[in-house]
Amino acid sequence: MRHILQIHGLIVLLGFTYNQQAQINAYARVTGISSGSVLTLSNLNQTFDTFVPGELVVVMQMKDASITGNTANDANFGIPSSLNSTGLYEIAVIQAVNGGVTSMTLNNALTNTYNTVNFVQIISYPRLGTTNFTTTANITGVAWNGNVGGVIAFYVQGNLHLLHNINANGIGFRGGIKAGQNGGACETGVFRIATGDTRYAEKGESVFNPTNTNQISGRAKSVNGGGGGIVHNGGGGGGGNFTAGGDGYFGYTGGGYCSAGTNAGGQGGLAISSNASRVFMGGGGGGGQENNGVGSNGGNGGGIILLRADTIIVSGACSAVSISANGANSASGNNDGMGGAGAGGSMVLQVGGIRAISGCPLSISANGGNGGSVNSGESHGSGGGGGQGALYISATGTFSNTTLTTNNGTGGLSRTGGGAPTAGSGGGTSGSGVITGTNSNPLPVELVYFSAEQKSKGVIELQWQTATEKNNAGFEIQHTYNGGEWQTIGYIKGNGNTASLKNYGFTHSNVTWGMNYYKLKQIDFDGSYKFSSIAYVTMDNSGLHAKVFPNPSTGLILLETYEDLEFNALKLYNASGWEVPFSMNKTESNRYTLDLSALPKGLYILSTQNFSEKIILE
Repeated sequence: MRHILQIHGLIVLLGFTYNQQAQINAYARVTGISSGSVLTLSNLNQTFDTFVPGELVVVMQMKDASITGNTANDANFGIPSSLNSTGLYEIAVIQAVNGGVTSMTLNNALTNTYNTVNFVQIISYPRLGTTNFTTTANITGVAWNGNVGGVIAFYVQGNLHLLHNINANGIGFRGGIKAGQNGGACETGVFRIATGDTRYAEKGESVFNPTNTNQISGRAKSVNGGGGGIVHNGGGGGGGNFTAGGDGYFGYTGGGYCSAGTNAGGQGGLAISSNASRVFMGGGGGGGQENNGVGSNGGNGGGIILLRADTIIVSGACSAVSISANGANSASGNNDGMGGAGAGGSMVLQVGGIRAISGCPLSISANGGNGGSVNSGESHGSGGGGGQGALYISATGTFSNTTLTTNNGTGGLSRTGGGAPTAGSGGGTSGSGVITGTNSNPLPVELVYFSAEQKSKGVIELQWQTATEKNNAGFEIQHTYNGGEWQTIGYIKGNGNTASLKNYGFTHSNVTWGMNYYKLKQIDFDGSYKFSSIAYVTMDNSGLHAKVFPNPSTGLILLETYEDLEFNALKLYNASGWEVPFSMNKTESNRYTLDLSALPKGLYILSTQNFSEKIILE
C-alpha cells in the first residue's frame, strides 16, 4: 500500500517527485485501552497519513513520571519517584478502525502497560517504497502540541538511500513561557507556583504531567523540564534528557539585587535513564523572567526518530546530509532574563550499517540547544544549556564518513564584554549518549513486520523480518480462508541466535479468491512456540487491481476494473473514514466515470470487496 505525504499543502504519493519538506505520519491520542487491544482515540491528525487496517503503528507513552514525596515548595521539587511507563513503546498492527477513527482494534493485545491519563499516543509506522527507498525531500514530523506529535517513525524494507535530511529538531517537549512585571526584589524560594503570576516564569514541559496548577511555574525543575526564572530577571534552566540541563543564571546582579546567595535562576532539568525500549523527547527549557519586555521563552526539546532499514546509504551529489533530533536554542535579548534551551531528543536506528561517501558526509545528532544570552553591559539572567539526547544504533563498527554527536548545549552569556559570566551548560560528558551495537537494544520486537501481498492471479507472497532471534528453530506458516480453521502450509528454517536483521519470504500458490489470513508459528529449539500477528489480503478474481486516473484529480475520474460492478458495491470514504456520496456512470464494459467534483479537496479511499484505491482531489 502506498502512503500519502503532504508537503506544505500539496499531497503526493510516495515514489513520485516532490519538493521542500515532507511529513509522513498520522497521530492520535489514546484515551482508553480495553481488552489490551481496543483503543479509544482523540486528537486525530491524519493530515499526512491515514490509519487503515493491516498497517503498522507505534504505541508510545509520552508522560507518566511521578514525583511523590517531592512536591513541596523547595529545591527538591520535581525529582521523580518513578518513571512508571514513561517512554515505553511497541509496534502493533491495526485490525480495524471505526468510521470516525475514534476507536481502533489491534491484531494482538499490547505487551506493555500504559497509563492513558498521562498522554499515550499512537503514530502510524509507514513503509516507504516497496523495496529500497530513495528520498526526494527532507522529512520532518508534527511538533508535539501537548496531545500528539513529536515523533517521526518509518521503515524501509531494503536500503534507505538518504539524499535529504530527517529533522526532528525542536519538535519535542515545549519550552516554558517567559513572565514579566516591573521591578521586584530578587527572590530565591519560589520553587513551584501557579502560572499567571508575572513574577514567575513557566517550567519547561517534561515527562511529568502536573497534577495541579501550582506545579507549572517557579524555579524548580519538573523532572527533565528546566525551571523557570523568577524575579528579578532570573534565567530559565535548560531541559534534560540523557544528561541534565544547565541552571539559569542568577538574575539582575546590579544594585544589590541577585547573586549566588540570592539566586533567581531556574534549575536545569534532570537526566533520566533511557534505553532503546524506553525513549523520551528532550525536556523543554524554562522561561526567562523579564521586566523590560526583552526576555525570552524556553527552547523546545528535540523529538524522537524511530527508523528501520537494512542499510542507510548516502551517495550522489550533495554537500552534507543529517539525521537530527536536536534541542532548540533559546532566543537572546537585552537586559532581562533569557530562557533555557531544550534538550536533545532520542533516536532508535535499527539498521545493519551506515555508509556515506566522502563528498556527501552524514551527520547524526541529538544535541542540546544553547541557552539565551543577554546583550547588555550589566549582568542579567542568561539561560541554561540543554542536556544531550540519546542515539541507539543497532549497527556496529565504524561508519564511513559519518559523525555521531550528542553534545551538551552551552549556557548563555549573562552580559556582553570580556569575562562575562555564563549560565550552566548541559551536564555530563558530551558523546555519552551515543550507544551502538548490541548495547543499543533495538526496537522492542523480535518480529519487526509480517506482511501478505497478492503478486498475481492465485499467488500471495508473504514477507517478514526479525530484529533479533534467540534459539529460533524456524517458522510454520499457517493459513485460513475467511477466518476458518488454520492449516499449516509451509515451514522456513530460522537463524538460531542472531542480533542482526534477517529477512524471510514464502510464496503461497493456487490461492482461492476472497479473504485469506496468515500467521507465523515461531518455534524454538526446545519446542516452545509463539504466534505472530495476523496478516491478511483479499485475493481478487484476476490478480490485477483497478485503475483510477487521473490521480490526483480535480473531480472527474475514470475507473477501469476487471469485473463488472454494481453501483452499490462501490464505496467512497473520506480521510476520517466516513462514507461520502458520489455519482457514477458506466461508459462500457468494466469502465466507469466518477464525478467527485462536489467533494472537498483531500484524500479519499475508493473500495469494493476486491480492491481499494486511494484518490486525491486537488
